[in-house]
Amino acid sequence: MLVNVVNPVDGNCVGDVCQEVGIQHIEFQSSLDETYFATLTDFGASYDLEIVDLAKEFFRQKLRKFSSAEVDKLKNIAAKVDNKAFGRQQVEREYKLDRVADGFRSQFAKAAKIATFKGDLSSAKENFELALLDEPLNAALKDRYALFLLHHAKRPLDAKPIAEKAVELDPKNSDASLTLALIHYELNDLNAGDKAINVAKINGKPGTLCYLRQGMARYHQARRAPYSKDSKEYLKQAELLLENSLKSADQKYFHYEKNRNDARRYLEMVQKLRFQINRRDISAGNAAQQSS
Repeated sequence: MLVNVVNPVDGNCVGDVCQEVGIQHIEFQSSLDETYFATLTDFGASYDLEIVDLAKEFFRQKLRKFSSAEVDKLKNIAAKVDNKAFGRQQVEREYKLDRVADGFRSQFAKAAKIATFKGDLSSAKENFELALLDEPLNAALKDRYALFLLHHAKRPLDAKPIAEKAVELDPKNSDASLTLALIHYELNDLNAGDKAINVAKINGKPGTLCYLRQGMARYHQARRAPYSKDSKEYLKQAELLLENSLKSADQKYFHYEKNRNDARRYLEMVQKLRFQINRRDISAGNAAQQSS
């Protein structure tokens, strides 16, 4: 299949092929180490794979010995892998032009990103703050720092004023509005989160993503206090929003599969929590009847 892939073969392409045929990516890599027909260039987070010309021809000759049905199946998988690669390339091109890329222009910001990837949170925080000293009015940089504080440092209270400043500097920045919404949700403020996420939607964030995040926030709100008087209403709202996320999903959207899987997973979690609450209510009612 790899010799039928049009795009340059990298770790993502190999991973897609492995997923299609049902083998572990690491199993392919281990087997590759025992061969001499390909050159692997390791970049740490990913790698490029170059199959030598003689090996390519050998595999193509082997392919001709398959039945036409088997050949079509293999070529269809290669085409699917190519489509995913084209999608990643498009996202990468857009990423280089969008506001997120603007957040990593300086050397300090780039160092912060690398440190975050390596898990060195102290160094990442220090470099983010140095980058902000250089570019105090860079809304995209503030947004990335706020997101770092929320997701990696687990400090939503510290992230909130930074995210608010990012939105103030660039009210049309949908990434900044989404980050602010996630911070509000983490701080249990559904109303403020909804306001921010609606701004993100107006400024270009897909509706399927916004509905998903709103639904997830309500599930977690119910999960924090499952037996409160509001929990059932939160679960009802969560279910409706998650279903709207699935209905409004566009298969051309790069994160379509991830969002769809998340929405389905949270719908199952909503059902489980609702069952848990109802079971407790029934048990409590039976206990009350017996005591009376």
